[in-house]
Amino acid sequence: SEEERIAVETACKYGSKAGIYNVSSVNDVTIYITMDGEEPQLGADAKLAIMVKNTSSEVRTFNLHGQVVVMYYTGVYKATVKKDQIPVELQPNEVESVEWCLRYDDYKNQLVDQAMLMLTVTGRVNETKQVLATQFRFRLRTSDLIIN
Repeated sequence: SEEERIAVETACKYGSKAGIYNVSSVNDVTIYITMDGEEPQLGADAKLAIMVKNTSSEVRTFNLHGQVVVMYYTGVYKATVKKDQIPVELQPNEVESVEWCLRYDDYKNQLVDQAMLMLTVTGRVNETKQVLATQFRFRLRTSDLIIN
């Protein structure tokens, strides 16, 4: 699949055999994930923003593949709770915020000890074959306990 090819190319780019795949020398699209304010509340939807920026003078199109996993405190994955694909078209020098939401119903039966989740986003720019990849770890906040 396209997701598997992106994963292999990303791993090879940073591994001991970095020269095996011809990697795009054009890196004009950047991607990162942000969260407004505090971490999401346990029992509520988690809302994140995937920021994509095109620094070229040409249109760039790609599909973002997102996957959220529940993690133990050790970093070991327990389960995948959501996978999706988002088509993106960026005009020259455009910055776009792609809103991303993990609904409570998607994760409520999978959480473990510290309510840790990780969003992994990958993609490939159609015009340049540049690989995009980023990860974002976050915890779900528990309610404050007030004792009077």
